[in-house]
Amino acid sequence: MLHSPFIRLLPFLFCYILLVFLNTPSHLVGDEGRYLQFAQNLLEGHYANPGSKSLWNGPGYPLFLAPFIKIGLPTNALRYLNAFLHFLSLVLCFYTLRQYLSNKATWFTIILLGLYWMPFKDIGGILSETYTFFLISSLMYTISHLFHDLRQGKGEKKLLQSKWFWLSGICLAILTLTKVIFAYVLLILLIVLISVWIYKIIHEKWSRVEKTSQRQWEGVSMMVIALAYWCCLPYLGYTYFLTGKLFHWSDAGGMSIYWMSTPWPEEYGDWQNMNFTTSKGVVGATEKFQAHHGIFFEKIRNLDALERDAAFKAVAFKQIKEHPNKFIKNWLCNIGRMLFNYPFSYYPQSLSTYGNIVPNMFILVFILLFLLPTLRYWLHLPYEMRLLLTLISIYLVASSFVSAYPRMFYITIPIIIWWLAWMWTKLIRWNKLDIIDLA
Repeated sequence: MLHSPFIRLLPFLFCYILLVFLNTPSHLVGDEGRYLQFAQNLLEGHYANPGSKSLWNGPGYPLFLAPFIKIGLPTNALRYLNAFLHFLSLVLCFYTLRQYLSNKATWFTIILLGLYWMPFKDIGGILSETYTFFLISSLMYTISHLFHDLRQGKGEKKLLQSKWFWLSGICLAILTLTKVIFAYVLLILLIVLISVWIYKIIHEKWSRVEKTSQRQWEGVSMMVIALAYWCCLPYLGYTYFLTGKLFHWSDAGGMSIYWMSTPWPEEYGDWQNMNFTTSKGVVGATEKFQAHHGIFFEKIRNLDALERDAAFKAVAFKQIKEHPNKFIKNWLCNIGRMLFNYPFSYYPQSLSTYGNIVPNMFILVFILLFLLPTLRYWLHLPYEMRLLLTLISIYLVASSFVSAYPRMFYITIPIIIWWLAWMWTKLIRWNKLDIIDLA
């Protein structure tokens, strides 16, 4: 019992509870009010606000909050759920990593993950990032067990009897409903898997080789994605009923792309709200945004959500076409914000930037260090690792084209640190030419 990761990792839970206490605001901030309102709407039998077609975010996180609101949990108490979610993420990552690493390497990696402080800024908020971090950790856990079972000989024929298959699909569905960008990421991943699957069929036919287990696993991967989409059908049915649009997940994309397309020299593509108060506290920022964008924003302010989203996209694509070099600059700045929370429009330099740079700088160095060996020995990586690395790679590339922040990167850290730790332990063996195909 004392050797259980639940017990050994308890100090992290106490630290996370303390962090929530220290980071609890005196009032609702940012997106908190919207998440709480959507959760209340779900309890009342609908999702969008009455008389509105706006679906700014998916229902994944509000669905998580709704039961706790139903039983009367106070608003500030909801914040402490994040401490338990982050703790459970560590436990799930431990049980995942120990299938691939030694006990010593597993504990060392989990301690590093527990000390990774980029998520701590949001841990006291009623925000979806800690929940998403937990969902990514859960997906790692279920997917690794699914393919571990397949590797042990539990074949495709028994797939529908596998609890790991169903849990993987459900985790992926909840992740998609929480961060709707994954709806499009999964679509691209599905196209990639189908392409690879067809290629292997043709290769096996012309080379007259036996069907490989990996082609079966690609079929399993496609079925997991299909299950995730199937679980999302009620939401897609609701959005179609509400908006008349097929495969409609959110109306937040247009505004984000608009800010990424801004052609003004001192603006770097970071998101601003309709009143330009996101950068409040930065002297003169609101007035400059108002001067550059105020006329257009007033013109579209009274449009409904779908019309406003379309207007944002139309102007964004026009600006990208007219100022392609500025868009590339904004894109590079966006990657900087996603990794290091810098730069921001009109924002003065600050020492706090170093606190964001340090942890992700080390991660970026190791990513670059292991990138070429990973590509060289790609087929030697466990299949499930390749699958999830492809998933988050597509996600990160897609996220780089909309206004991004560190939270969009750090939710992928469980998968990234799993890959880096595995590569670290295997490179020594590979250097000795003792390569073992674990796929």
